[in-house]
Amino acid sequence: MPTIIKDDTAGAKTFPSHAKVVIIGGGVVGCSILFHLAKFGWKDVVLVERDELTTG
Repeated sequence: MPTIIKDDTAGAKTFPSHAKVVIIGGGVVGCSILFHLAKFGWKDVVLVERDELTTG
């Protein structure tokens, strides 16, 4: 399963320099896509959410 890293510090947020897949939006569809990709062994996947996951 993917490791969820939540960065509560304001300002200096770093992103990976590259990824095979970038999922924009942490709603039910984005989280489902991330879950299934991780289930199939994909490791180079990034999910970007502006606030909290699944808060709509």
